[in-house]
Amino acid sequence: MYRSILILYNRSNIQYIVNIHPPFKIGRMMKHFKIAAILVFIAAIFFSHPAIAKIKAKGSVSTGNMDSQDTTNFKGSVTVPVKNKFNIQVDGLYSDAGDTDYKGAVGRLFWQDNRKALVAVNFGGVFGDSVDSYEASIQAEYYLPLLTLGTKGGSASIEYDDEAPFIDTDKNGLFGNFYINVYPIDNLLIAARVENRFNNTSFNMEVEYQLPIINGLSIYGSGMTGAHDYEQWFAGIRYYFGGGNTLKEHQRSNAPQNTAVDILSGIGSYGAEFNEAERDFTANQNVPPPNLNPDIPPVVPETPLIPLTAE
Repeated sequence: MYRSILILYNRSNIQYIVNIHPPFKIGRMMKHFKIAAILVFIAAIFFSHPAIAKIKAKGSVSTGNMDSQDTTNFKGSVTVPVKNKFNIQVDGLYSDAGDTDYKGAVGRLFWQDNRKALVAVNFGGVFGDSVDSYEASIQAEYYLPLLTLGTKGGSASIEYDDEAPFIDTDKNGLFGNFYINVYPIDNLLIAARVENRFNNTSFNMEVEYQLPIINGLSIYGSGMTGAHDYEQWFAGIRYYFGGGNTLKEHQRSNAPQNTAVDILSGIGSYGAEFNEAERDFTANQNVPPPNLNPDIPPVVPETPLIPLTAE
């Protein structure tokens, strides 16, 4: 996902392996959107059947950038009512970030009264080519006529396949966030969130608008900034199956944002810290930068000559 330098140590020298990410291609993005449109069409037919009318779902596709990596995300959630306002939800995520794929799944048990509040218990993870991250959390929301006040907290962990001498590659700890959703009108959401995860604080803003042409179809954009100069932004479309007529009704009759997205953002934020620590470590080792051009010989540090002495 990130352009990074992996330093391999042995007794005699230091070697480099550099991941060069291919440029973002419009054709690949259009292919993803076509696939998403087909899935939305199939899901619309599926959820129109009377036998499963009580099941609620939402799906979205977005494109954007995570820490300078062109990224396309596919997200989906299915909610099944249990009894007495209790529900079970499954969140899924697939993310194509640079030349790295991420897959995520989260289970959620929650109680919700769409006029009062929500309480949820979440557990799941996101899995990449070289890094995995998990979350176990408790979440609560309180509903006011124009506002939703929410908070989530619990335990988060991140684990890289390979150890590194400059950062903790198997990190665990508590995290927490607070967010506020504002509805100036019932079909417009303006949301803000602050979170601390892996000792990195981030700020997130999102705007979503349900289009008047199709009930449940919305467009949205989001941006996030955090420690270690981390930035991400996305724009996309989302469709809600069941649960109301306005955007506010959809969001208060489905569970909150796909939790796998929060876990993926945590990977990105900690990845920025990883890259910064790696650059500092490399600089302190006085090691020449990697040679990215095979036509130019690598730069070798000068070695002071040792004068020969007669025996």
